[in-house]
Amino acid sequence: MGTDFQVYTNHQNANGTWSGWYPLGGEAYAKIWINGTTFTNSHIDINTIGSDGGWWAREWSASDGWKNWRRVGNAPTTSITVGGYRGARIREYEPTYVTWPDGRQQVFVVGTDFQAYTIHQDANGTWSGWYPLGPNPGDVRSQVVVDGPTAASFIRIRVVGLYKDMFFRTWTPSGGWSNWAVWPGSTW
Repeated sequence: MGTDFQVYTNHQNANGTWSGWYPLGGEAYAKIWINGTTFTNSHIDINTIGSDGGWWAREWSASDGWKNWRRVGNAPTTSITVGGYRGARIREYEPTYVTWPDGRQQVFVVGTDFQAYTIHQDANGTWSGWYPLGPNPGDVRSQVVVDGPTAASFIRIRVVGLYKDMFFRTWTPSGGWSNWAVWPGSTW
């Protein structure tokens, strides 16, 4: 991502030379995350949170080249309402996204207020809008790491706090989100 908030790429040609950096368009307000980083299937997806707070993706394939940016799953345009530059207001930590066994998608990010936030789809594919996963366990200083989801609809998220303690929360359909807790023996 450039200082102009556009996504750029540079690729190696068949003869071993490099193409040089060129823009892929769009405005990205979070790190880019990539699916399919190898070319064994001649396909790659890049994802980001756009200037409108929505989840955006762009796909490349050997047969078609780069396709246009598309909004993923009709993600809402609501932004995370914490300080920062323009729309999405996300820290430099990479977003984490997961797909539940039933196909629903969920994204986790860290806002500029150092809280963890998420957005998720319901069973009908409707997006929730961004919401904080507070109360804050202490300033989040890492990417949100996700364990799960499992077929039993269990998910656990982990973050590193300001003083390098690891915190976690779990979500179950019967109990919702647990409180934040310190991971035993986690001080780094």
